[in-house]
Amino acid sequence: MTDSIFSPPLPNNNQKSNNDIRHWGNLQGSSTALAIASAAENANGPLLLITADTPSAIKLEKELDYFLQNQTVNVQLFPDWETLPYDNFSPHQDIVSQRLEALYQLTQNERSIFIVPLNTLIMRMAPVDYIGKYLLILKINQTLDISEFRSGLERAGYLHVNQVMSHSEFSIRGSIIDLFPMGSSHPFRIDLFDDEVDSIRHFDPETQRSGDKVDEIKLLPAREFPTDKDATLLFRQQYLTKFDANNSKESIYYQVGKGLMPGGIEYYLPLFFEKTSCLFDYLNADTTILMHGDLQVAHDTYWKDVNNRYEQLRYNLVRPLLEPADIFMRAEELFAALKDWPRVQISKESISKKAGHYNFNTRPIGDIALKPQNKVPWTSLKQQVAEWQKQKVKVLFSTESAGRREGLLEILTKAEIKPKSFEQLDEFLYSDEPIGITVGAAEFSFLIDDKDLPVAFITETELLGHKISHRRKRDTRQGTDEGAIIRNLAELQLGQPVVHLDHGVGRYLGLQTLDAGGITTEYLTIEYAKQSKLYVPVASLQLISRYSGGDIEHAPLHHLGTDTW
Repeated sequence: MTDSIFSPPLPNNNQKSNNDIRHWGNLQGSSTALAIASAAENANGPLLLITADTPSAIKLEKELDYFLQNQTVNVQLFPDWETLPYDNFSPHQDIVSQRLEALYQLTQNERSIFIVPLNTLIMRMAPVDYIGKYLLILKINQTLDISEFRSGLERAGYLHVNQVMSHSEFSIRGSIIDLFPMGSSHPFRIDLFDDEVDSIRHFDPETQRSGDKVDEIKLLPAREFPTDKDATLLFRQQYLTKFDANNSKESIYYQVGKGLMPGGIEYYLPLFFEKTSCLFDYLNADTTILMHGDLQVAHDTYWKDVNNRYEQLRYNLVRPLLEPADIFMRAEELFAALKDWPRVQISKESISKKAGHYNFNTRPIGDIALKPQNKVPWTSLKQQVAEWQKQKVKVLFSTESAGRREGLLEILTKAEIKPKSFEQLDEFLYSDEPIGITVGAAEFSFLIDDKDLPVAFITETELLGHKISHRRKRDTRQGTDEGAIIRNLAELQLGQPVVHLDHGVGRYLGLQTLDAGGITTEYLTIEYAKQSKLYVPVASLQLISRYSGGDIEHAPLHHLGTDTW
């Protein structure tokens, strides 16, 4: 992929060396993700991408998914628990499921880019053999003893319920077993014929309807630590080596002894094992590590935050805390572990020219944003694209969804820019089209100064002046159409039907400056039924979306102050 414009050098990972480190510099905008994607396709083994923070990890995951479209390299984010250190509530089961699936995949030695934020990387975790020890495999035509199978699920931490709805739950009704394995996006229904597995199907927990058949399912443990009798006994023994016994019903010691796992038990994970591991222990020998951002500063900042939390909360007698070093890797441990692997330091800045250093031929696009305050907002864009065409620079516009692409095409048409749609970057690069448009999650624009194939990559984010929200995949039951949301005033036309999140469908009448409480502010004016007006501050533009319910000429007008919407 894109070898003609990006061929980033990787260190030699045939033999680990303390000095085996490369530096990549001058990666402007979202070209970092393009460089990583190109490297992954030329690497001899998996890549571990360490970011300084979680937002960067999520952004790169989305961008890599685009730049690796239809490729054989898997992108896997190892998510954070999304709790504060020493919180007294546990991470959501869906997050635990993603983490366990990621660890399992990491041990399979597949071609992949494994992304982890630093604050997640430094957490101590279960030994490498933990998942294998509690892993259950179920296959078609397998002989199954229901009692033994139920015992195995309970040892792995699964909960027996009347109706399966969430991860780590199972239900047994005669010859039918419903279960929702950790690491799976769907629950399964197993039909038995006598003591043999007759069929395994996906099913919808809301409608209870069965779906596609599968031949095999794997059941990862329900937690990142064991909860069987041996593990709880070990927990109590190791607890007593650090703290005094506390048999009050509210204490961690008492509750775990009774087989209960109170909220926040994850921050006592080391007590469930004789010895913990770190993420580096899970890596394949052929792994190359990529470091994005200043990891030293990130560790110092997070370590300070962890210690502040520890000092604030350590004096609770029913929940005495493990010291930070029991749960997290110190800086010296982290950087000593990193030296055991071939690695690359990635930088936006240009770096000095010497052995092991490589600067990419990229540069910033500059101010490409439309100017909604101007009478013709796209004048400068039109001029810039014309200049690029004279210089034989190919231009590719990128939007975050198909709906957003159609909106941007309307604007570009007004600017007399007519791009052709492409599914992938490579498809555009090797076409004869000078201007294209694609759907992808890249956030920042960049220009590749390749003498044979110069490319200007323009993102909707910078063109329309908004930020793509870095969220994990949304619940499909939510009905908001992300592609319909208005991002920029340049997208609105007088009389256009629009939808306010709280008030429904009205007509956009333009901008109006009003004085409210002595503060002069610009408002969008929206007209509703009976000529009622709604004034929406420009700062609340995210509440407004396009009307997508049919022919705009016959769009309804809702009544303000009623329950119609």
